[in-house]
Amino acid sequence: MFIDRAPKDRRQFLRMKTASNRTITITPAHLLPVRKSGVKSNQDSLGWTDSAVQATFADRVVVGDYLLVRDKVGDVVLDRVADVQLVLDVGAYAPLTRAGTLLVDDVVASCYALVDSQSMAHWAFLPVRTARSILGALWPSSSGPVGVHWYARTLYRMSEGLLPESWFHK
Repeated sequence: MFIDRAPKDRRQFLRMKTASNRTITITPAHLLPVRKSGVKSNQDSLGWTDSAVQATFADRVVVGDYLLVRDKVGDVVLDRVADVQLVLDVGAYAPLTRAGTLLVDDVVASCYALVDSQSMAHWAFLPVRTARSILGALWPSSSGPVGVHWYARTLYRMSEGLLPESWFHK
């Protein structure tokens, strides 16, 4: 299912290009797993298990930071951000996956936006992921309605009064 699906909307995005020529176009409020430049990484593990890789709003990523990308053999590796540009484009899609992450043109991205916590967002969407898993066998998947899913809209409204303001994208 989609948390947000707006195929005809014109929106502002950030287009990030990495040193190995991977490109992702993403909304500024979307979360990305990032290792900030100057932060030492645990060389034994990459990905979400690396304590130096943290979910970060896309508009906080700068040249020199590192994104997670899939390399030519399929491993997930760190890749330095070489360029960040603000662009206008048409069509916005935020699919919800079981893992809470997905590959967008070989760059790892979160399914979530607006709230600065990958783990909290993933837990909050557990009921929807579970229902979709159970009911998916009964109803074939479809692209769903255009706009923000009703469950996500409800979560956003509820969380505004419960979570600290600093957790929200501004």
